[in-house]
Amino acid sequence: MPLIELTTPSGALANTTEVLPMGAQVTAEADALRAWVLVHEQAEGTWGADGQIIRYADLVALAKGAANA
Repeated sequence: MPLIELTTPSGALANTTEVLPMGAQVTAEADALRAWVLVHEQAEGTWGADGQIIRYADLVALAKGAANA
């Protein structure tokens, strides 16, 4: 049985049912309904990269830019 650990900014998911399609994408289709998905929400200001604090709004802007590219 697959175990999927998802780390996300606190409040990024409206509800945990949004996680199910993500789990299905990273597992074999036959295992998708039996996968364990552990969601770890990180508080604002606890994400970082390159010595900088990355805020949730920064991640959203980055994702929107990547989607438009």
